[in-house]
Formats: sequence, structure tokens, C-alpha cells
Amino acid sequence: MDKQHALNVLNSKQHNNVVKLFEKYAQVPEATDICVKDLDFSGLQIAYSKEGQEKTFNLAFPNPIENFEGIREVLIALLGEEAAAQEQTNFQQNPQWGFNPMGFGPQAQGFNPQSQYPQGGFHPQNGFNPQPPHNSAEPQKP
Repeated sequence: MDKQHALNVLNSKQHNNVVKLFEKYAQVPEATDICVKDLDFSGLQIAYSKEGQEKTFNLAFPNPIENFEGIREVLIALLGEEAAAQEQTNFQQNPQWGFNPMGFGPQAQGFNPQSQYPQGGFHPQNGFNPQPPHNSAEPQKP
């Protein structure tokens, strides 16, 4: 993963975790417009607005990472139990993420609108349809 891709993921799929990191470590009440402005192998520069002025908070990683794939582990380490709870929630809501529910890795290329499911949101053979079949005049018996 290159730097720009990591920035895109942090400011989209991982934005909630970025906000949690900012709230936990910067402790700036009433900050708005929180986003990652820049990153390198040793930390994040998190931009935010306070009283109409843009400011930056530098968050250093506990240990430098070797490549941007290591950001996932850093988020988990910095967020602690919050990250574990979020990871479980992400996996339950998005099982297609497989063993990498934090949104980093090859599956983080973005939403694929060419999915195998029709626009209605379910697949008639494999999905859940709460409505009874409409092709029968008699109620079906279990």
C-alpha cells in the first residue's frame, strides 16, 4: 500500500478510528473537521479546526513502522480495547473483509458497485426475503 492509499483509507473507512485517536491523545474539546493531513513511518499529522482556525496535532507511533501496511497494527495498539471492539463490529457488519476487518489490505481498494447482487439488495436464491411467495393462492404449510 502506498502513502496516498493509506491516507485515503484513514480518511474514509478508518475515519471513526482517527477521530477516536484524536479524542484520546489530543484531548482538544470541540474540535471539528478532524482528518489525517499527512503520515510517515513514525506518525500521523491530524488536522482539525478549533474556533475557526485550522491546527495540526502530531501523533507519534509507539514504534516506527516499516511500511504503510503496519498502520493497522498501530491503530489497534493505540486504541487498545476500543479497536478490538470496533474490529469485531466491523467484521460482523462486513464479513467480506475476511481476516482483515480494519479496512487495510487488498480488499481496501474501495466499493465495487459491480457486485453479484441485484440493485434490490438481495439475491433471490441466496438472500433473505421476508415476504412470502406471491405465486401461490393457498397459504403454504410448514
